[in-house]
Order: sequence, then C-alpha cells, then structure tokens
Amino acid sequence: MSIEIERKFLIDPTKLDLSLMKRDPSHKLEIKQSYIVNQPDVSVRVRITLNPDLDDLFYQRPVYPEICVKVGTGAVRMEFEQKIPYEEALALLEKYPTVHKIRYILHIGDTDRYWEIDQFFGEHEGLWLAEIELDSLDEQIDLPNWVCEEVTWNAEYYNSNLAK
Repeated sequence: MSIEIERKFLIDPTKLDLSLMKRDPSHKLEIKQSYIVNQPDVSVRVRITLNPDLDDLFYQRPVYPEICVKVGTGAVRMEFEQKIPYEEALALLEKYPTVHKIRYILHIGDTDRYWEIDQFFGEHEGLWLAEIELDSLDEQIDLPNWVCEEVTWNAEYYNSNLAK
C-alpha cells in the first residue's frame, strides 16, 4: 500500500485553456467509477478508464480497469490499487452508484508534476475539480489563476460522496 498526498481545488473552467491539454490525446481520459464501500475513513472503488481520443483499438478497451482501497481522510491517505478483469469491473459499475467524468492531465512546465483536472457529468454537470499529488503535505505549489477554492478537507467533494 502506498501513501497518497493530494490537494484538491474547485476551479473556474472559463479561465482554463483546454487547448493546453488537447495537444496530446493521451492526456484526456474518460472515467467511470463506483464506490462499493464509502465510510468516512475508508473507501473501495472500482474504475474503468477509457481514452476517447485514441483510435478505436484503445477506445473499446479500458486503459486500466481497477479496484482501489483508500484509507484515511483529507490530504494524506493510504492507497492500494489492483488491476481487475474488465468484465468484473463493468459488473461492479452497474451495481453501485457511479461518477462519470473526463480527466485532463496538465503537466507543469518541464517537470514530472501535473494537475488532474476533472469535468463531471450527469448529476454533477458543471462541477470542475483539480487535484495535484505532492511529495509532502507542506510542499509549496504555485496555484494557477483558474484555481478558485481549496476543498481538500471538504468531504462534500470526495468522489465517493459525489457518487451517492
């Protein structure tokens, strides 16, 4: 199990230049995920990720069907991910409430650091969130002008709660 240190922000998509992310089609992912367990300090999710901008060979297959366990609250949590067969992931997605989103990957300069920017659909149409993984909780980050409000510790914006 690894440790995930992540901060989450509401963003203003009108200030976001999506063309920065659309240059490389591998930086746009369609994600559907359901939560099998959703407790304040532990969640178990199943996820299927597709890349709709790659050719049909990839679009028809999940990039990474997985099951994930997260333990903890706020910005620092333990995380375990395991690939699972597509058919099993699909069966679980159909059984539990699902979140549907497009994730854009925006690299920060020439570093290996990047923002994960999620555009939500369905019940949460219009919601945009950005996440960044860090090496430590006190790591300094430059916030782009499209960041509005930090919601890292606001459980209302956990994907597990959005799936309800």
